[in-house]
Parts: sequence; C-alpha cells; structure tokens
Amino acid sequence: MVFASRFALRTRCLWDIAMWLGNGFRLLAARHWSGRTIAVAFLLCAAGSAFSQSSQQFTCQSWHGLSGLFVVPTARVIGKGKSAVSYSESKHVEIFSYSRFMDRQIRAPITYGLSERFEVCAQYQSNQYDVSLQPALENDDLAVFSAKLLIRPETSTGPAIALAVRDIANSDCDAEPLNNVHNGRKFFLLASKRFTRSGATGTFVDAHFGLSHSSRSHLAAMFGVEIALFQAASFIAEGMWDSPFVNFREAYVNSARRGTGDHKGRFIFDTGLRFYPEVVPGLVIDLGVVGDGTMEYSFGVGYVSR
Repeated sequence: MVFASRFALRTRCLWDIAMWLGNGFRLLAARHWSGRTIAVAFLLCAAGSAFSQSSQQFTCQSWHGLSGLFVVPTARVIGKGKSAVSYSESKHVEIFSYSRFMDRQIRAPITYGLSERFEVCAQYQSNQYDVSLQPALENDDLAVFSAKLLIRPETSTGPAIALAVRDIANSDCDAEPLNNVHNGRKFFLLASKRFTRSGATGTFVDAHFGLSHSSRSHLAAMFGVEIALFQAASFIAEGMWDSPFVNFREAYVNSARRGTGDHKGRFIFDTGLRFYPEVVPGLVIDLGVVGDGTMEYSFGVGYVSR
C-alpha cells in the first residue's frame, strides 16, 4: 500500500508537469508563432549547456508511450523504478488536388520500469480527423496499454535487442465508420546501438532499427538516428512503414477503394530536435515535423524521474 500510494503521488506530480507544459505549447501554436521563432528561442536557451562537462541525454518516451524517438520505439528501456509521463500532439496530413486529410493524434502516456529490462505503459489518447470527402471519420478517445522487454543489453560489440507490443488489447484499430485503418495491436523486434561517442564533448550517434507486425502488415521496417548536437540537444530523424496514421491515399483517394478499411498505415519520415534542459533534470522537449511529403509541425513534452 505504501508503494502504491507513493507511485500514485509521483505519477500525479509528473502528470501535472506534463499537462502544464503541453498547454503552453498548444498556446504557442494557437498564436501562430513561427517554427523558426520557436526553434531559435530553444536553441538559444539550450546553447548554454554546450559548455557543461557531461551529456544530458537519457532514455525517454516516444510520443506513443514506449521508450523511443518520436514515433519509432527503440530497444532502450527507462530502467527499474523509473517513471515517465509525457504529452504530445502529432499530425499527419495528406493533400490531393483540393482535398485535405488530417489524422491528429494526442497522446498522454505514463511508463514505468518494473525492472532493468521490462517496462509497461498506459496511455490516454485522442484521435481527431479532418477529411474533405465522405465518409467523415468520428473522433474518439480511448486507453491503450503497451509493454517492452529488453532481451539483450547493448555491449561494445553488439546492439541492444528488445521485444515490444503496443496496444495489447487491440483498442485503436478503427476510425469509425472505417475498420482496421489504425495499427491496433502491433508487435516489434527492435535493435539499438551507439556507434560513436566523444568523451570530451559528450556527443554521440545512436542508430535504431526494427521490424513490426500487425494484422494489416505482416512485416514492416522502421529506422531512426539520434545525433547529439551538444550535451543538451539532439537531432532526430526516423522513418516508418505501416505507421500509426491513417492511410488516406488508400481509404479515400483511390476511387476504387474509397470508404473502405483494412489498410496498413502510411510511410512517414520525421525530423526534429529533442532538448534535455539542464535547468530541470528529467525534462524532455520535442519539436519536430511528421509527414511523407506534406510536413506538419508536431511537439511533445515529458518528464522522466531520475
């Protein structure tokens, strides 16, 4: 009972921090601040940490809950007894002729490390759609549960290898009235390796690769890199086939299949910056773009207990 009450209190505090920061980012977007203005402001704030003596980067949540980059999970885990909470808003948009289609995904996951090799995640999520053609898609809110097991730690000669499952209960597979247009339950085989590291500057290059399986895609690949620009900021690039976003090209633009379901997710390629502000240890701020041609600004903010 003592452990449960302490964990609940810690989770509540982390949740309040993430929601407060998330609302701040939403306000910035509502006021139409330019991406250049936001990026420059954060770069100026983070640049001071370039003179710190050690790297600030650490394992944190992806926008969809499990430890990872933006959308792509990695073979890393947050660690025993650590908890993480975050809030993110990511958008995938496709534009064809004069028609615009948007899948906006709001995620608020809580992840906890049960051991040095096993983490679990529960998240609230909201899916919001804007489509130019019929049928219109219904917005929905639901809870999703996920887990990851590290089966081989990283060594000097080999990568970390992990198995993961997202959306264990297969809750997020439909976008009514279309069925099976989101990933739903999805399994991952993941590998992560740090290839270069500078002890003098704390910079490094991490590479990640994975294979996934869902009922819509028997096997799909993903990849990503995190390049530490300096001690408190990294550049992230990732690509993913069968992404968790609706494939509007197949469900609407393909006239022979318009209004149908059972489509695997679109390929996406995302880039952006991840900040680890030294002033608040454990805080993570993501600024990125998501897309496969039409790039849309997305963001995330989170906290990991250290």
